[in-house]
Amino acid sequence: MNASGSVVVPDLLATIHSVSSGSRSSTTAPTAAAATPFRLQATALGRYLLYGPDARWDGPNPPQPQYWMHQLTGVTGPALDANAFADHARALLD
Repeated sequence: MNASGSVVVPDLLATIHSVSSGSRSSTTAPTAAAATPFRLQATALGRYLLYGPDARWDGPNPPQPQYWMHQLTGVTGPALDANAFADHARALLD
């Protein structure tokens, strides 16, 4: 964690770096050093979502996942099963 409270997650394959643009962070900086750190609000903890390669977040809400599971009490939907989730993930990669 750096001095601003941001966490840097290294990814050697990353080519997109966030830059603040008004109240949104939706453009790219040319390098990680030029990027603007930002925080994400955890709003869906305990939910695991799978998106296919054609998924696009074009509006104010995220796209529907192709598959999801949860590990929450009182939530309708498939409960987390790591093997089944991995099977669905592999199917999206094929």
